[in-house]
Amino acid sequence: MKNLDSVTKKITEFPCTELSESSAKRITQHLLKKFSRDVARRALQQINAACNWAVERGDLEENPFKGNRIKAQKKRPKVDPFSERERDLIIAEFERDPYHQHYRGFVEFLFFTGCRTSEAVGLRWCDIERDFIKFCSPVVEGIRLSTTKTGEVRRLPINTQLRELIDSLHLLEVDSLEIFHSKSGGLILPNNFLRRHWGPVLQNLRIPYRPQYSTRHTFATLCLSKGESPAKVAQWLGISVSTLMKYYAGFIPGDIPEL
Repeated sequence: MKNLDSVTKKITEFPCTELSESSAKRITQHLLKKFSRDVARRALQQINAACNWAVERGDLEENPFKGNRIKAQKKRPKVDPFSERERDLIIAEFERDPYHQHYRGFVEFLFFTGCRTSEAVGLRWCDIERDFIKFCSPVVEGIRLSTTKTGEVRRLPINTQLRELIDSLHLLEVDSLEIFHSKSGGLILPNNFLRRHWGPVLQNLRIPYRPQYSTRHTFATLCLSKGESPAKVAQWLGISVSTLMKYYAGFIPGDIPEL
């Protein structure tokens, strides 16, 4: 439903209206010509899914878009972590400003766990074990998923910082399964949080803007810079060691040795 208006508008501009293999190819080329590769790919995915649904309903004999694919462009993730000082300033500002203060625990949790935003939004009290935090059912666009992005349950050890944070959140606990909430008591909507709280805080501090997802990058680079094993850090983040070293190792500070 989120994409309905966008896709419907694209359909009205198609070069043909019949549903056939040849027209499907023309429509695919039209999308590629008019839009970026990524936008065209997403639109084709939606149209392909709609035609599959029509086949299941008996409205179409076959899906003419079957086999029409636009490969996603491989993009290098933009990794731009905050420094330890910037991290502490951001947390302190969320604590200081009454308008943003409600989200202090949420921000601190993101920085000190490196979890994905969807995992923090979906975290429930039952996911907190004695010595571990269990990430297993993130909330994406208001919908709780049954597995994480990688399809695996991930367990993160609770250190002293996290224990103190969790204990402080218990004192503020409301009658809800989820740990973090919006000011109105519902699930946190990441886009609203970015616009109303995260962005203004960074602007107040005059810290170059990076989305809240950079808290994950910050966790990874700080762990590596403090000498943690890459295998452990990769496990905590739920990624491979090769991905960790490829995208995060370059941010570890250090001087060139005397040769």
